[in-house]
Amino acid sequence: MHDQKFIEVLGRHFSLPEVQQIVKFLDRGFSPQGEVTLVGIFIYAGGMQKKPLQEILNACEEEWLRNWSLQDTEVRGDPEAPGGLRSQNVMSSVLIYLRLKIPNPGV
Repeated sequence: MHDQKFIEVLGRHFSLPEVQQIVKFLDRGFSPQGEVTLVGIFIYAGGMQKKPLQEILNACEEEWLRNWSLQDTEVRGDPEAPGGLRSQNVMSSVLIYLRLKIPNPGV
């Protein structure tokens, strides 16, 4: 179950069917910090940069296949994970922004 606050915040930027698609993606099992990071990506890319949800999901799916599906759920997506996982997860966020052709909000 996802934090209700995430769902409420997503609902300010996306329709209910879109929020359900996002939750379905998150249901793959991300670490708590990874989930925070992904919700931030969806809000920034979709809500602020006005990218279509399907485009965001496609970019996230590429990172799922490249990186996140290979990680344990305890660290999946966590930009503060120990060791090399930290770099991999930060790089996933960077690659999503590059694929979406939007500025990285962390820079």
